[in-house]
Amino acid sequence: MEGNIVEKIEELHKLANGLIPQKLEMNARKIQVINAELDQILRKNNELVYSDNDFKKIQELYEKFMKAQKIASELPEIVEKLECLKYMHEKSGKTGNEINNLKENEKKIKEKLQENKLLLEKVEMSFVTNLKGFFEKMKVLEEKISEII
Repeated sequence: MEGNIVEKIEELHKLANGLIPQKLEMNARKIQVINAELDQILRKNNELVYSDNDFKKIQELYEKFMKAQKIASELPEIVEKLECLKYMHEKSGKTGNEINNLKENEKKIKEKLQENKLLLEKVEMSFVTNLKGFFEKMKVLEEKISEII
């Protein structure tokens, strides 16, 4: 309870200090300066003349501002989605290039396989021809050996 009394006395002392004539005069001067500034602002405001066109422009700007405010809250999400789309686009472009490279390599491999097939057929034909020649020579050789024996 003593703390409450001490606090009340301090509050009363502060109020009493506020009532000192010098402080009152200083506060009155501040109030007069503020009133003078307010009067000056009011006079300037009354001097301004706005046309209907000015009011329309102000209204349009205000509406645009309000729309921008609504959009501004959604911008981070939109930017995130755009960055995601950009990443996906880049990846799909790289994937497309890789697919094209694979197709090109597949085409080259098919061409090489076809070339190898043709070469293998030539080798086979040459082998058959050589084998026939070998058997014919072996036959001739066997006949000569039979004649000699």
